[in-house]
Amino acid sequence: MSSLCEAMVREGHDVTVFTTNANGKENLEEQTNTLYAINGVNVFYFNRWTGDHSNFTPLLLQKLWFSARSFEVIHLHSWWNLVILPAVFICMLRGIRPVLSPRGSITQYTFSHSRAFVKRWIHHLVGKPLMRHCLVHVTSRQEEEDVRKFAKDPVVYMIPNLLDLKDQFVISPRDQKRLHLIYLGRIDPKKNIEFLLDVVLHHFDIPFTLEFVGEGSPAYVQGLKEKTSSHKSVSWAGPVYDDRKWEKLASADILLLPSANENYGNVILEALSQGTAVLISDQVGLKDYIVVNQLGWVAGTDPAEWRKVLDLAYTDKMILRRIRSEAPSCIKRDFQQAAIVSQYVTMYNTVKKTTPIYSIPD
Repeated sequence: MSSLCEAMVREGHDVTVFTTNANGKENLEEQTNTLYAINGVNVFYFNRWTGDHSNFTPLLLQKLWFSARSFEVIHLHSWWNLVILPAVFICMLRGIRPVLSPRGSITQYTFSHSRAFVKRWIHHLVGKPLMRHCLVHVTSRQEEEDVRKFAKDPVVYMIPNLLDLKDQFVISPRDQKRLHLIYLGRIDPKKNIEFLLDVVLHHFDIPFTLEFVGEGSPAYVQGLKEKTSSHKSVSWAGPVYDDRKWEKLASADILLLPSANENYGNVILEALSQGTAVLISDQVGLKDYIVVNQLGWVAGTDPAEWRKVLDLAYTDKMILRRIRSEAPSCIKRDFQQAAIVSQYVTMYNTVKKTTPIYSIPD
């Protein structure tokens, strides 16, 4: 979201962000309900009352109520918390049709994991009626299909995420005797990490290294580390940022993303911008792009299928060389910031012209 906000500012638009002070289980130290100017974006942080993912933040909602009509467009991100659902209701009462980006939070996976029964009832009674008053922004065809399953005749715009991609790093020649595999992202059950370990730790004869880069629940990560403690080919780097992240992506042969559900997959484009091939599950939103442009592989949930792909990549190095040569220019061509910003502006202009549904006076 920050990349989009900053890009809109560079194009001459005024952008204001209302957000909570949530920083995982901790809170940010920034002063709340105070204007910060961050790279040209006006940012207000508001203190949350709950420390879990509900992020109940009354002062943010109060600020939205009194200031909503001062904005031409209101863009809401995410869905399952006590900020976004009330914010949609406030927009509706103030005669504003917001743009809603659910960010992969309205899927079959969502409604079958973690308090699934409660989510289904909340969505049926509250969520689905509120979504009728939104223009829904999705990032992939897969996410659009998911949204249409759980919303009644939604108005949908599909626009890719806007990312700050770095020019390709020049990395020294790789070890041709083994595959250097990398997973970069949140260490979470939704990412299907256990499946990935099953792929490489059982009946897998190719010499390899697999590096996990990212963070997650300490207990969950520790359990995974214990499972791999006797396997020197698997390492855990923790989170990395800035140039270190790009260098790790550039130095790998293949990025692995086995997610059980992923509406988009920013890290895929980040890896490809560095010339690194990708192997992803068929539940990742960018799968069609990978297949059409032949920038890697898409596989199902059979470990043998993943092993077969990795065996091919190891035995036929020309595939990896071709992708390393072609992928950066392909990403630069298809994901230019200016072109994507133009698509967002078109969407915003569309929602500006919609007729108010309700309108309560100040």
